[in-house]
Amino acid sequence: MYQIDNSTNVLQSQWHCLFITVMQMKVGIEKMMDLGAEEINLCAYWTAQSWVYDLFLMIGILRPSGPMDTGKTRLVRDVLLPLLYEPFPVIGSLTEANFRRVMIEQHREKKRTLVCDDLAWDAQPQSERSDLLINRCTKGGTASYLESDGDGWYTVSEEIFGPTLLGSRLSFSDVAIESRCLDISMGTQQRTGRVLPPVWDGLSGTIFTELHNFRKLVSNSLKPEKPRIPHGIDDRIWDIAWPMTFLAELIGDHEGMNNLTSYLMRRSDDLSSDKIQEPAMLVLSAIIALETHSDIEGKPELLSIPKPITFREIRDQIWSTNRVSLTETQIGRILRQFGFTKGQNIYQSGGYTKLRGIDWHAVKAQADKFGFHDELLDAVQYSMFD
Repeated sequence: MYQIDNSTNVLQSQWHCLFITVMQMKVGIEKMMDLGAEEINLCAYWTAQSWVYDLFLMIGILRPSGPMDTGKTRLVRDVLLPLLYEPFPVIGSLTEANFRRVMIEQHREKKRTLVCDDLAWDAQPQSERSDLLINRCTKGGTASYLESDGDGWYTVSEEIFGPTLLGSRLSFSDVAIESRCLDISMGTQQRTGRVLPPVWDGLSGTIFTELHNFRKLVSNSLKPEKPRIPHGIDDRIWDIAWPMTFLAELIGDHEGMNNLTSYLMRRSDDLSSDKIQEPAMLVLSAIIALETHSDIEGKPELLSIPKPITFREIRDQIWSTNRVSLTETQIGRILRQFGFTKGQNIYQSGGYTKLRGIDWHAVKAQADKFGFHDELLDAVQYSMFD
């Protein structure tokens, strides 16, 4: 899985040093934070790969997530930040324009690891923030801006590929960026107080020095080769995570490898479940919710007299259930994908755009074409499709 260009003995010795360093990280993180073994391994190997990220084509975003007072700041700023390769810390939420400028400034200052703490914004599909975060995950990804030479304006592009550590209160509604995140769900921390013990300063300094030495010695010597995707792991997750498993296998950390694999399989399952968050699925499930009620056994069934529903009701239902924001224009485009047409099923009345006359057989047939799982349509009694 790897090749060596020079001095095998020296590199083997350095791998042993990296093994000891990773073990020190695990012990330190375990003492500082209330995290499970999988999450501790993830933090340790993500930190290690930040020092050799440029050997790989893709890397993932490490994202501790959770509400306030769950330890995100402690993990991001106090525990991991001192260990990272060329960190560039940013505190608080940023607008899209500021986010782009921060990334450009970061790379101009040759600070490779972007560290954002306490984000409270969502990365919406096709937003600039989503595009920038995706570009950070892929070698060659850029951010562009305008500069003037006195005679006019011209476009300048800066490469922004690099490790990204985000402490966030939210998951992202954009499936493309969510699938590039290695999520750590944070809970209430009981292990330490708000101020970390002084011993961490000394240990983190030692770990930093060892990681720095590792990069100097092997950054031009390792040539990683991507292995086959293990069964049960999503291909996108494998694209962003195999640099960590490469390092675990390189240093012979079998327990760490097992913990990483277990985490990646669990994250793949989470993302598979999250596919129902795709906009078309959200619109369909909102329509089902608005056109059904519970029978005496608590099972959903169609209303005996179908009612016209407004696009606004669909929009509000999606927001209240999933906290995803779709415009009425987006809803209209999605409905046309399901075979609804203006003038027949979609009409204007009282200043509202409404939907009526739902042909559930046609909806199910169209949903099958999209590859949607029947469970969503099973929310309405399956007998209606017979």
